[in-house]
Amino acid sequence: MKKESKSIVVYFSYRGDTLNVGIVKKGNNEFLAKYIADYMKADLFSLEDPTQYPSKFAPMKAFANNLKYAKKRPKSKKGFPDLNPYDTIFLIYPIWNDDIPMVVHTFIENTDFTDKTLIPLCTHEPSGICGTYQYIKDFIVEAKVIVTDFSMLGTKARKPEAKQEIEKWLKSFGY
Repeated sequence: MKKESKSIVVYFSYRGDTLNVGIVKKGNNEFLAKYIADYMKADLFSLEDPTQYPSKFAPMKAFANNLKYAKKRPKSKKGFPDLNPYDTIFLIYPIWNDDIPMVVHTFIENTDFTDKTLIPLCTHEPSGICGTYQYIKDFIVEAKVIVTDFSMLGTKARKPEAKQEIEKWLKSFGY
């Protein structure tokens, strides 16, 4: 792949009380999205979930779990980006209750990825990727989805070494 291809980083980053990090105004995935966008000279697009989540972690997790089992699909406050100008889409999201957040599901289910390259990246704490990369690859058959085993602990995303790990990961694709 070429660094010169037109890329966009689409991400969902929760702001509030997060596991093992505390209350944050800038979510963990926002850091990773910025690292990728800076390195790739890519555009950034934040999926803004309109759902009012509880401010404390445990109630927020339970609330998000209820949304998952109710199969809620909130739309992003800003809508979704027009992907026509882009060759490569980086999709960054946290693992919530062993799954992709519902607003990210909405994006995946309502976006045309025909002839695009999609590279997912998730943050998590103890859960790992929970099969979400393979789910994305199986669901988005019209795109070239690149599945790796790279993910990052949410607590690590804020640390200086995260940027070097992201750059190493991008270089593994030839960027």
